[in-house]
Amino acid sequence: MNIDKLRFSIVTDIPTPYRVHLFNKMYNELSERNIDFDVIFMASSVPIRHWEVDTSNWHFPFKVARGIHMHLGATSFHLNPGVIWRIILNPPKWFLIGGSWNIPTSFISILVGKIFHRRECCLILWAEANKYSMIRKKGITSFLRKFIANTVDMFAVPGKLAADTIKNEWGVKNAKFLSLPNLVDEEKFSATSNRSNVEIFPKNYFKNNIVSGKDVILLWPARLHEKTKGILNFLKPIKDILIGSHIKILIAGSGPDGELIKQWLSTNIPDNVILLGQKSEAEMLELYSVADVLLLPSIRDPNPLSVIEGLWSSLPLLVSNHCGNQMEAVKEGFNGWVIDPFSSDSICRAVQDLSARDKRELKIYGENSLAIAKEKFSSVVSIKKFFDDII
Repeated sequence: MNIDKLRFSIVTDIPTPYRVHLFNKMYNELSERNIDFDVIFMASSVPIRHWEVDTSNWHFPFKVARGIHMHLGATSFHLNPGVIWRIILNPPKWFLIGGSWNIPTSFISILVGKIFHRRECCLILWAEANKYSMIRKKGITSFLRKFIANTVDMFAVPGKLAADTIKNEWGVKNAKFLSLPNLVDEEKFSATSNRSNVEIFPKNYFKNNIVSGKDVILLWPARLHEKTKGILNFLKPIKDILIGSHIKILIAGSGPDGELIKQWLSTNIPDNVILLGQKSEAEMLELYSVADVLLLPSIRDPNPLSVIEGLWSSLPLLVSNHCGNQMEAVKEGFNGWVIDPFSSDSICRAVQDLSARDKRELKIYGENSLAIAKEKFSSVVSIKKFFDDII
């Protein structure tokens, strides 16, 4: 790395498969602008994540920093002295802090950058803020969040809900925002819009429940965690709608509430909901190719990437208004339905409307989803605009 060149650095918690595409595109864009780019990860992984990390397709410079790591339930904290020391000695021109604001490496880096390099280094907090996902809105956590948030120069946000949350819930009234939507490899997911024949779809996924061509397949990528994903919260109100219908819900994911959900399904709607377990990216692409609708009625979901995957896969969307990107991704009556996860009436109305539509109508909704993806979630266009706005 040339120390005389301008540099854009990112520090974030762990390597994730869904960020590789974004970082590769960022590296390509900045290379054309003759600006250095690198990514520093605070840790290689955390206990609740089980991704396989293959660095062979990583084109961007990166480093996994040494550090001290502590895990409390589903939350992980990282302290990386080397990252902080690097900010003191050799700060980048632009420093994008990802992960979460309350990770020690994140907030110490922000404070050190502001104290030592107020003018030389632009501090940007990458914040997928979502008021529906906030657990602590008062007390010391709220005070510290507001203090740290008011220290940075800018926020990189995926959409309107994040910006509104930072202003109104975090208390940063004069915040400056950069648009950085969650992005996926559109070439991979747009290829799934050529719907596969369900008869050749691997039958072992369905055990004794074979999906027929008449079935309307709702794909639900979700960790089996009731408090955040609301699996039973969604299924219980629509139990009577599902029984005897052609709707098949495929849930791809695993989690701590898997056994509880499995037991409820076995005694209530065993034929309409199928738990597929954790799936690889290749298997998910296959699932997107046979699905008719993407389902994500989450209780807490800051900014789910699966919504963007659904758009690029030309799928109608049925999502919760608690999903961080639903404002940008869904237009009711055009490409999907938005439900209130705490309203049984809202859930039932949406599912009844969906079930009344034939596959031709759903296909039109799916084509509209693809149009939204091209308009709002193009990787090249979004990343170019992000850097145009900051550099």
